[in-house]
Formats: sequence, C-alpha cells, structure tokens
Amino acid sequence: MKHYLIGLTTLGLITSLPLTAHAHTVLASSNIEAGASMVAAPNTLDLTFVKSVGLAKLELTEAGSDTVLDLTPERTMAKTHRVDLPSLEPGNYTIQWRAVASDGHVMTGEIAFTIAA
Repeated sequence: MKHYLIGLTTLGLITSLPLTAHAHTVLASSNIEAGASMVAAPNTLDLTFVKSVGLAKLELTEAGSDTVLDLTPERTMAKTHRVDLPSLEPGNYTIQWRAVASDGHVMTGEIAFTIAA
C-alpha cells in the first residue's frame, strides 16, 4: 500500500507540472500564392506565420537570371512580415525565405509565381 501511495503521489506531481508545447510554426498565408499567375505584382509581399518568427533570409530571383535580389528585412519577431517589392517585369519569379522561431526552429520555403505579359 505504501508503494501504491508513493506511485500515486509521484504521478500527481508529474502531471501537475506545467508542460510547454513546442509545436513548430508554419507559413499560414501569403498575398502571393505559390503557382500564381498575375498581370501585375503587388507592391508588397506579406508573409503570415502561425506564430512569431524572424525572417533570416528573403530572396527574389527571376528564372534565367543569375541576379538574386536580397529583400531580407531587419530581423524582428512578428507573425506577419510585410516587405516592399520592386517593380517586376513579366516573367517567372521565385521567392525563397528562411524564418527562425523563438525556439530556434528554422523553417524554409519558396513561392514560385508568374507575372504575365
């Protein structure tokens, strides 16, 4: 009976401790959808995550070009990041991003889209 009470007490202590959920965040939405074809690019890129992240890298490339445009903003923790986009000519583009969550988890992704003529 003594062991049973010790076991119950231990179980009670363990289950009463606050547990921190470390669910990793993900990109919830973007104003430019992957695979989108549009007649004109928006003036800004808006990336919204489930939890606050810091953008560690944000690059824009045009297909067939070696030029990489670094759009990485000052690193601040936020759920939504808005970055000004340059004027884009018709073509195929890819945005590559890397974000870091407060727990140090690194997420990456890319958004390919087309500006139609």
